[in-house]
Amino acid sequence: MKELNKRNIVASLLLAFIFSICTVFGRDIMLNDYVLYTEINVWVKIIKTLLFYFIILLLIDVLCNRWKQKHIFCPFIYNSPFFLVLCELLILISWGIVFFACFPGLAIYDGPCQLGEYHVGKISSHHPYIHTLLLVYCEKIGDGYYCIYNFIVQLVILSASFIRSIAVIRKNRMHVFVIISIVVWMCVFPMHALMALSTTKDTLFSAFVLLYICELVDLLEYRELYWKDKYRCIRFVIISLLVAVFRNNGVYVLIGGSVAALILSVKKYKKVVGLLIIIFSCYCIYCGPIMENLQIEKGNMREALSLVIQPLARVYYEEGTSISIEDKERIEKIFGESEVIWYESHKSDAAKSQFDMGFFTKELKENVGLFFRLGFTYPTVYMDAILANTYGNWYPFEKLPDTTTYRMCQL
Repeated sequence: MKELNKRNIVASLLLAFIFSICTVFGRDIMLNDYVLYTEINVWVKIIKTLLFYFIILLLIDVLCNRWKQKHIFCPFIYNSPFFLVLCELLILISWGIVFFACFPGLAIYDGPCQLGEYHVGKISSHHPYIHTLLLVYCEKIGDGYYCIYNFIVQLVILSASFIRSIAVIRKNRMHVFVIISIVVWMCVFPMHALMALSTTKDTLFSAFVLLYICELVDLLEYRELYWKDKYRCIRFVIISLLVAVFRNNGVYVLIGGSVAALILSVKKYKKVVGLLIIIFSCYCIYCGPIMENLQIEKGNMREALSLVIQPLARVYYEEGTSISIEDKERIEKIFGESEVIWYESHKSDAAKSQFDMGFFTKELKENVGLFFRLGFTYPTVYMDAILANTYGNWYPFEKLPDTTTYRMCQL
């Protein structure tokens, strides 16, 4: 078929492979809490799913190319700035309907806890201080209806990040059908409006990550020219810092993005390195002297170690009878010598609450050695622990037995 080319076929095949792995592994994790990596049936399912996604992607590509040949496109979408204004209005209207249905908002997740810390005078960096500060100001302005003002702030920032991504997509001349589909998805997918309504830090963090990705896409397009624009450089620094400070593990996103920026800017690496030094220096100053001067209690570092804590807890939970007595005793010490190590596969809060960061850092060499040694001995257990703790990020049909919901219902 003339509409197909080698590049599109390879790209479709790669995407189909990723989608099939996520679909099959995610379903097994959701239903069984583990994946049988060596079972033939699992890989047969992956191949079948891969073929299904591959055919769908090729059909979409062919249809888009045929519509292009028939000149079924809209200059308004590609060229007019009013198209972005229209998209913003559609988002405001669709999310506004959900707002009135859930009025005055959703005080869920960590938001109420963060305000509780403020009222008792025990604010810590366990939750991002800048987000706690935002909630406090929303509460003061709203006189108890802080959810409304929190929604307004998050509506503006999250919708702006969506509009920015649409601008990047249309600038790269993606097909009209794809652009319209994305706009509709942004408007009607319920989680977008619900997260904008909620008081969780994840909403603003997600918006800033999306803006950060858009900057990396611009960098991929303009390469060396990107760094010659002072406005872009300043924007890159600001967005990078927002990603880092609005979530404690946002610095990991920053590290990965910094590596990508260096790879994409080989000829301008000196300037990139300089900007990265500025970004990480500002982040260190924020976490260090600024937090100390504000007398913000330092949060426990274990909050950023879920991918270490969950595998260790799962190995103890599943392989406790097969590991050596010395390793078992060391794991028990790592978890505060508790009689029972609490382990929830889909959420790390239970195990993190027992994790003894003091002991872990005191005997860091031995504990890190234990982590890697058990990883080589029980690689599938580690994989299951990591996949089960993260599959909400990559499996679209996730259904979690979240105990937080149960506790809230009991209250």
